[in-house]
Amino acid sequence: AIGHMLEPTAELVHLPHSMLRIYPLRSPGVVDAYTSSRFYGFPLNVPAHREGSIGRIMPYILQENTETIPQFSEYDHDFTISTPYYYGLQLEDFDIQAGVTTSHRAGMMQFHFPDGYDPHILLQTPGDGHMELLKNGAIQGFEMRFGMKHYFYVLSDHAFSIEESNPQTGKNASMHLKFSKTQGPVHIRFGISFIDEEQARINLEKEVLNRDFEKVKTDAEKTWNAHLAGIEVE
Repeated sequence: AIGHMLEPTAELVHLPHSMLRIYPLRSPGVVDAYTSSRFYGFPLNVPAHREGSIGRIMPYILQENTETIPQFSEYDHDFTISTPYYYGLQLEDFDIQAGVTTSHRAGMMQFHFPDGYDPHILLQTPGDGHMELLKNGAIQGFEMRFGMKHYFYVLSDHAFSIEESNPQTGKNASMHLKFSKTQGPVHIRFGISFIDEEQARINLEKEVLNRDFEKVKTDAEKTWNAHLAGIEVE
């Protein structure tokens, strides 16, 4: 992939030759998104260069007397970590530490929420999509892009509730996941597929289900180091 050379300010997290790519979602409509100070979440995939993304996962907390659900948070580039195998940042509006790492067809997100608040996570398909909460607590669905369905399977390591009807279908289909006050970070595992939701689930279970966040991150770093070690500079 040559994405880093074509647009180096798009902070892609991915493995070499993999079909899963992630970057931070910033202010819609801003041409040079790197200059934006607003974070709108992580996508579930970036299937094509400069052609948008699939899905959106945004962590947040509700302050007292808040009437509207926040859609973004301010952040500072000085407090981000950007590598090909991991991206992390501090959400200043909520005091949430967020990070993402990937395997080939599945990935993990990690959110450290402040004490004293009920954590919330928005799962949304900005385009035409569908999502369904299953009995096992997983959420599966798809979003339409380029005339085809991009499937996903999402699993949290903490129990949550939703207020929306189940399932959700259409443009901006959304579920707001509400967690009880938790000890430690909330981890979101997700798998993707161009075949169906079942294949997305298989990809998740094969690549990240039985691995913690640091293990997935470390293995991704080792993969990059192994590929880069083959480059000789004369």
